[in-house]
Amino acid sequence: MRKSALALVSVASWLLSASVASAVAPVEDIPISGKKIVVKDNVVAAKRKVAFVSKDQALVADALDPTDNGASFYLVDPSLGQQSSVFDMPASSWESKNGKYVYTDKGLVHGPVKKAKLKDGLLKIVLKGTGIDFPVLGVAPLGEVGGVFTVNTQVGVFNVCFLFPGDDGVVKKDSPVKGVYKAVNAESPDFCPSIIVP
Repeated sequence: MRKSALALVSVASWLLSASVASAVAPVEDIPISGKKIVVKDNVVAAKRKVAFVSKDQALVADALDPTDNGASFYLVDPSLGQQSSVFDMPASSWESKNGKYVYTDKGLVHGPVKKAKLKDGLLKIVLKGTGIDFPVLGVAPLGEVGGVFTVNTQVGVFNVCFLFPGDDGVVKKDSPVKGVYKAVNAESPDFCPSIIVP
């Protein structure tokens, strides 16, 4: 009788642990290389632009399906301690097309992310307009620019991240006078860049 009671307690404890574990989605960082990033600041806020492209085999589209819970994206400069707002990319604006996921918000209803494409080995994100709050004009040369693309899937939260220029990349332009930062060919970082958000 005592053994049966202990067994029941053990099973109950295991079930409780399993339910708690399943309720707390694991978080995993996926550092990726960057093919190109361009950040254009402007005194006319509507003319601000950001474009990012990665061609990295670590990008597996179906594992990062954003059509259920959407995604988010933010820019970060660890060297200056600068971070943009977290830009929402809701599930309602994502569509699955022939093995790839496409995000479209031409009217910038949900924020500055205008469009994005995710497929195996490819991630493209384009931002435009007044919602971009990552200053380049009048700021000291940025040096570094990174970003985090976060997807909350059914199996966990994935932070897909990059950092330019890294050791192998090249900064083509870093001008606080013209308000332009451009860098290419960054390898994947050792860990995701982050800044504590107030």
